[in-house]
Amino acid sequence: MAVRFHTDFQNDVGEQYRINIYDNDHNTTSSEITAGTPGFVLSYEGNNQDQYQPIIPSKIDFTVYNEGGDFETWLNTTVPGAPEAQFPIEILTDPGTVNEAVFWRGILIPEQTQQMDEPTPSAVNLTAADDLNQLKETTADDLTLASSPTIVDYIYQTLKLTRAFALWDSDSLFIRYANDIKPTGYTGSDWLGEGIMYLPSIAGTQPTEYYNAFEILRSLAITYNARVF
Repeated sequence: MAVRFHTDFQNDVGEQYRINIYDNDHNTTSSEITAGTPGFVLSYEGNNQDQYQPIIPSKIDFTVYNEGGDFETWLNTTVPGAPEAQFPIEILTDPGTVNEAVFWRGILIPEQTQQMDEPTPSAVNLTAADDLNQLKETTADDLTLASSPTIVDYIYQTLKLTRAFALWDSDSLFIRYANDIKPTGYTGSDWLGEGIMYLPSIAGTQPTEYYNAFEILRSLAITYNARVF
């Protein structure tokens, strides 16, 4: 997997951004394309004031211009027949500098691609999602967990199910949390990292059924009054 296309732009206060479009079937150099104004739009879905909706999915919409060549071939030949999650998306801030940082990562949704019916260079609207809904496809018993997994192990293995996870290096910091909860009687120093969590099953089911990874993450977020964005 390598970057297939990239586009750089500057917002109205001078901040530099880069959008990278990866392709799981691509392993050579990337081509530069041109982004339309305003670069991208990041939106969150749901009600972030609802304590029972702690997981707030996000998506981005952005426009690039089809100027022909490799991009036109990719757009009209590769994208329509591509399997789901073939094109991870990455947005960087301060690209190419020592301050380069990841702003957002997700998966392109090919079926939501819209190309304007106009002469080239024609505008192409692309949409990508953060892939949190993918967590609903895996149940707790299918997570890769060691014996006596901790609470943070469940969170980590759940978030790894997002199909943009491959964009993180093996030594990258993938999850951040503040250890600001310390129940009475707890004598350790890291509640999430040390607290043991049992395999969550659905009571009364025969054979035993298990909650999906999305519901596990949601229930943990409610327990700790947290939000997952």
